[in-house]
Amino acid sequence: FPSHDISEGFVTTIVDKAERAIAYFCVSQYSQTNLYRGNVVTLPWLVQRYGSDALEMRNQLQSALNNYLNRLFDEAQVEVVVDDDSEAISLDTKIIVIDEGTRYDLGYIIRTTNNKVLDIFDINNQGYIGKNPNI
Repeated sequence: FPSHDISEGFVTTIVDKAERAIAYFCVSQYSQTNLYRGNVVTLPWLVQRYGSDALEMRNQLQSALNNYLNRLFDEAQVEVVVDDDSEAISLDTKIIVIDEGTRYDLGYIIRTTNNKVLDIFDINNQGYIGKNPNI
C-alpha cells in the first residue's frame, strides 16, 4: 500500500496495513474505476444498496470484508452482529487479520439509517498485536 504521506514511504506493519485497508473500504466509491468496474465493494455502496434490510446488510458486509481482507492478508476473519432498532441499524464488526505470523484484531460499530452511514466507532483502538496466529 502506498502511503498518503510520501515521507512515510510504503505501509509495512500489519497495524498500518489493516487500518489503511479499512479506511479505504469506508471511503472508496463503487464506481471509482472503469478498469475494475463492479468489483470495488465499499461501505457506502453496501449501505446504499442494503441499508433498509438489516440482516442482508450484515450478510453482505461480512462477505465483502472477508473477501477484501483475504486478498490483502495471509488470513482474515470477519464477524458482524446486527442490532436493528427503530432508529438505526448498528453493525458490530470484529475483524482478525494475520500476516506473516502476526495477528491483529480490529473492531468497529457502524451505525446506519435511511441507507446512509451515521457513525463509525473504533471499539478496539489499541487492537491485539501478537505472534500467536491461533484464532
